[in-house]
Amino acid sequence: MTEGQDVSISLHNLQENFRGVEALAKDLNSDTRNGIDGSQRDIARRIQLFGDNKNRPRKIKTLWELVAENFEDFILQVLCVAAFVTLGIGIWKDGLSHGWIDGTSIVVAIIIITAVTAGNNYVKEKQF
Repeated sequence: MTEGQDVSISLHNLQENFRGVEALAKDLNSDTRNGIDGSQRDIARRIQLFGDNKNRPRKIKTLWELVAENFEDFILQVLCVAAFVTLGIGIWKDGLSHGWIDGTSIVVAIIIITAVTAGNNYVKEKQF
């Protein structure tokens, strides 16, 4: 779609959805030639009708939300399954004394990956 087509579609939507420019201006208590009144009373009424037009602060995710968000990653899910399978097989084959080492090392890697990623994301969340 070209830029010219975008303009014609938006003009068509203006006509269809808002009954044209004049009707839209009337619905917004405005004038197509002079704009809005701009008096204190008019501005107070507009704030009551349409809102105060201020940016709302974005909700910052907590550290625990970011940690949980990490586990939506498919690779991390595969690592979790691999850790518990390796842990189970290692204990079954080599006994508890030596079988826990490989599985636990994968769990430690998961903890490190999750902590670093969540920490970095938390710092970014606080910056913005």
